[in-house]
Amino acid sequence: MRRFRLFVWKVAFSAGCWLGLAACDTGAVGVESCRDIEYARCSAAAHCPTVFAIKSVDACKRFYRDHCLHGLPLASDPGPSNVNPCVNAINALGDCAARNPENTPVSQCSGLNYSSTQTVCEVIGAPETIAECSFLGATSTADAGVSTGGATSTGGSVSVGGATGSGGASTGGASEVTGGSVSTP
Repeated sequence: MRRFRLFVWKVAFSAGCWLGLAACDTGAVGVESCRDIEYARCSAAAHCPTVFAIKSVDACKRFYRDHCLHGLPLASDPGPSNVNPCVNAINALGDCAARNPENTPVSQCSGLNYSSTQTVCEVIGAPETIAECSFLGATSTADAGVSTGGATSTGGSVSVGGATGSGGASTGGASEVTGGSVSTP
């Protein structure tokens, strides 16, 4: 009889633990998508030392590995069909930044079909302005107040070692940032 009570106690305890862990879901959307995008931004931003104070690309990636546990402020994961072209565009911008001065307009980069007068580094700081990454600008009112990094800013301003974003007020009244900051952790 004593063994049976011990067994029942263990089963009840185990079930309680599993139910408790199941209740701890963060509801984060697109964690891996966020990581893919931010890892590409870390690599690209390393070529913009006066705009982004990245001393170590690996440290930047470690920061976003954890930071992206919050996911993207979107209603659903954009998936590889959207994320891969976005990452490729960010990588192309990084290549352009590596070959040219930081203040080079994106329109001057060969192989990029971009008519913007923004600099390559400004666009890396505000990926939602890249056509292939436009899904980052889509916001969900259910996720109001969630940010994927950086301080709230309208227009995607970039500051040295600071924050970038396109946020602004969402329909829920809270601020939301989609770009995030790329900074040295």
